[in-house]
Amino acid sequence: TNNDNVWMNVGSGSGNINAFSASGGNVTNTSAVSGKTIHVFTSSGNLVVTGTGQADVLVVAGGGGTGSRSPGGAGAGGLIWQTGRTFAAGTYSIVIGAGGSGGAGGGNNAGTNGSNSTITFNSSAILTAIGGGEGVHAGSDGGDGGSGGGTSHTGSDRFGEGTQTDQSGDSGTYGFGNDGSYSVYSGNPFVTGGGGGAGSAGSIGNAGASQGAGGAGGAGKDLSSLLSTTWGDSGWFASGGGGGTSNGVNNANCYGGHA
Repeated sequence: TNNDNVWMNVGSGSGNINAFSASGGNVTNTSAVSGKTIHVFTSSGNLVVTGTGQADVLVVAGGGGTGSRSPGGAGAGGLIWQTGRTFAAGTYSIVIGAGGSGGAGGGNNAGTNGSNSTITFNSSAILTAIGGGEGVHAGSDGGDGGSGGGTSHTGSDRFGEGTQTDQSGDSGTYGFGNDGSYSVYSGNPFVTGGGGGAGSAGSIGNAGASQGAGGAGGAGKDLSSLLSTTWGDSGWFASGGGGGTSNGVNNANCYGGHA
């Protein structure tokens, strides 16, 4: 049952029936979200559930990092949004995935994918959001991940693939992630494709720009009407990173891997 209802045993049995409640994370009670209690985990911890009931769940993995020297935009961490999931009583381990690291300067050095975010119960992962793919340095394939990373390569098959929806069980069924993109221009300045986001794929680099412009990052998922604008980027989650260029002209408003 929800909120403050407590059911009393009026039969021949003894004891009260436990209300559905939880503790853990940063707890917020807000009338802006239909009066629901929200548990926000910005770092790893435990969610302790009393009773059995349903709750909506959002899980976002860490966004990818980018390589050095003309990298593509990094892919956003995979996102899972499931409404009405049943939670049994017990302790749920919450692991928050970190963002990927950037490549070291001084050459074509790779970054890394973001880390997975998971919810585990009774030693089994019940939901896994996959870390975002690396946005790669010149000439390499974009990294596969929850959403894929972009690349400066001109091959239309060289971008990183979004793999969140390929995951088994509820992680894929309720998962969101898209592909990164690539470049259509192989000369100097190098231009790169955008990283994928939860809402759409990254855009192609140099799409009609006279001097070359990096492709926009893929759109995130807008949950502002359900979770208000308090969290994420004003209620948006898991946007892809924008691609850059070697002459410093990149695409404006390309935010990477927002929580």
